[in-house]
Amino acid sequence: MMNYFLHKIEEIGLLFQIRWAEIKSGFILRFFVLPLFLLSFLLFFKLSQFNLDPIGSFYLLTGNIVLALSVGSISLLMQEIANHKKTRTLELFTLLPISVSSYVFALTLAEFCAALPSAMISFVLGMLLFKCPLNISLALILLLPACFLCSYSIAGLGAFIGLKARNPLEANLIGQILLYFLAFIIPVMIPENRLPQALASIIKFSPVHQSAWLIRLICFGTLNLETLILFSVLFIEGTFFLWFCRKSLTFY
Repeated sequence: MMNYFLHKIEEIGLLFQIRWAEIKSGFILRFFVLPLFLLSFLLFFKLSQFNLDPIGSFYLLTGNIVLALSVGSISLLMQEIANHKKTRTLELFTLLPISVSSYVFALTLAEFCAALPSAMISFVLGMLLFKCPLNISLALILLLPACFLCSYSIAGLGAFIGLKARNPLEANLIGQILLYFLAFIIPVMIPENRLPQALASIIKFSPVHQSAWLIRLICFGTLNLETLILFSVLFIEGTFFLWFCRKSLTFY
C-alpha cells in the first residue's frame, strides 16, 4: 500500500513539473493581469453606489475569489487538456505508466498554484477596500486546503469536458458558458436569504456554492461539525468526478 501511494506521488510530481514549466512562461502575466481583473470587478461594485452592507460585501468578495479559483482555473484546465488532444501530447501520456486521476490532479494542482497568488492579493486588497472584518483564529490554517478544494471539487468535471471537446476553442466556449451559469444561475456572491427560496434550496447542492460557504466559515473563525462536513463533501465530490473522468479515458 505504501509503495502504491509513493508511486502516485511520484506520478503527480512528474506531471506537475511538466505543466508548471509551461505555466512559468506566462506566470508574470497571470500574476499582474488576474488581480487587476478581480479587483476591477470589486471596484465596480464599490463605485457604483450599490448599497452593500458588510455581509453583502463579504459575500461579494469571497464569491469573486471562489469563482476565480474554481471556474477560472478549471476553464484553463479544460483548454489545456483540449490542447493536449490537439497537439497529440495526450497520446504521449498514454505511453507512460500514469493514470487519468494522477494526470488531472497534477494539472489541477498546477493551475491552482498559478491562480492562488492573484486570488490572495485580490482577497487581501478587497478586504481593505470593503473594510470587511477577518476573524484571526486557528481556523485560518484551513484556508489554503479549502481554497484547493474549490478547484479540486470540480476538476474531474472540467477534465471530462476538456477530453470530450473537439478543440481548445470549444473548451474555452464551454468554460465561459460554465462561468456565466455559475455566476448567475448559482450566484455565490449573494447571501442565501436574499435569493428566491427555490433557488436558495437548489444551490446548496453546487460544489462551487459549498466551497464559498466553507471559505466563509473559515474566515468567520468557525470550526465545527458543519466545517468538517463541507470539507468531506467537497473531497468526495472531487474524487467522484475524478473517478467519472477516469471511466471515460484510461491511460493504461
